[in-house]
Amino acid sequence: MTYADEAKRLRTTSHEAMLAGRDPWPARAQAGDSAAALGLGKYFYLRHQRPEAEHWFEQAVANGDDPEGWYNLGVMRREDGRAAEAEQLFTRAAEAGLPKSMTNVADLALRRGDRDTAMTWAAKAAQAGNLTGMINYGVLLLDSGRSKDARKWFDTAIGVGGPAAEERIADHVARSGLTLP
Repeated sequence: MTYADEAKRLRTTSHEAMLAGRDPWPARAQAGDSAAALGLGKYFYLRHQRPEAEHWFEQAVANGDDPEGWYNLGVMRREDGRAAEAEQLFTRAAEAGLPKSMTNVADLALRRGDRDTAMTWAAKAAQAGNLTGMINYGVLLLDSGRSKDARKWFDTAIGVGGPAAEERIADHVARSGLTLP
């Protein structure tokens, strides 16, 4: 059974079975299996049990170089208003090649006024095929006067995400006070 199969099984495991120890995931996670720890973190996060989720995400990170673990801890830190810690975790995951972390690094960098870092990470996310990255990079390009390059990324995003992407682009552009090329 692959980890993806086991992750799917974990999502359908009852909370009672998990807590009663009838499932091997906790033992595997405690024994150093970062995929099991990550699965448990997601399991508890989706059930709004933040302390348990944080514990298992931290375990996943401690067990090895797990970009998903860094990303998920980053999400929790960001939700808690700890932007600097979140950015460090997202950056580790982004440097390991996780596109959804790249978009978060770009967003946090932009919020603190670092356009160059935001542009770099948005470009990497876009080039990695991340739809949000394509849209954000297009908006950053448009804002910097590079409308032809922006249009290219908007068209690519629409090709990937269809009408929903087109709506997101229009919304992002309007909120930025810009106009589409």
